[in-house]
Amino acid sequence: MAFERTIPAVAPTAFTADGSAFGVVTVADTIGVKVKQIIVLCATGLPPLSLQVKRVLSATQFIVGPNGLISPDNFKNISAYTLAAGAYFYAQEQNKANIPDADHYKAIYEMDPTVADRVIPVDPYGNLYGPDNPIPVQFDGTIEASVVEIKGSPSGDLLNVNADGSINVNIVETPVTGQTVRSIYNQVLTVAANATVTLVAYTVPIGYTAILERANASGDNIGRYDILYNSALFDTRRTMFGSDLTTDFDYTTGTSNGLALNSGDVVIIQVTNPRPNAAAFNARIQVLEIA
Repeated sequence: MAFERTIPAVAPTAFTADGSAFGVVTVADTIGVKVKQIIVLCATGLPPLSLQVKRVLSATQFIVGPNGLISPDNFKNISAYTLAAGAYFYAQEQNKANIPDADHYKAIYEMDPTVADRVIPVDPYGNLYGPDNPIPVQFDGTIEASVVEIKGSPSGDLLNVNADGSINVNIVETPVTGQTVRSIYNQVLTVAANATVTLVAYTVPIGYTAILERANASGDNIGRYDILYNSALFDTRRTMFGSDLTTDFDYTTGTSNGLALNSGDVVIIQVTNPRPNAAAFNARIQVLEIA
């Protein structure tokens, strides 16, 4: 709210740094502080000290000194007003300083090449526009941008968009705490003709869950490979002459990490050797264990 003849009061405002020997007061925000304004400094164990604002240095600092000459050199040592002493200041509502007309016009006139009077926009209630009171804007129309660029931070590299509108994405996998990939391998050097044996087995530890991601198996002969899930047949692969003697089981998809396993579940890979000769076979199970 604007005041015609007076400067509004300033509520008690705490220092954010110790007072300076050169009269510098540091606060969170100097809004409401005016040059020539009389303020009062307070702190535990010290008498209230009435001083005049000599210059507002920034949004957080201003200089104070004895009443009289308006100059940043006319400062008061206020180093006794510290954070430890709970220093703060306040100002009562007071009359505005009388400025001669000639001085007033010099203060608001911006010289060549601007050649204009400086003004401060306020709302209909006399409040300054700012972050807490933005200028109201009503937009009716369209905005066209000929070129839009997106830069990465802190590299400053431009985002490259493909001709079809897509962008290339580099996915970097980051380990997750409590999740461990385990790979269990075993081989049986002699599997008798027409025999069925277990190559590798995995049991989900107590207190864990797991995801069966993939498995593979291989041998010196062709063979039938069965995956048993809790003793029930879950999957089967066969190798034949004229093709690779290695086979893969993959349970990962674009929407799933694999087969969910609970604590105590058992996964087994077994092989059946259909040939009349004994041969060596091996297998591997890969799971993601989750604590």
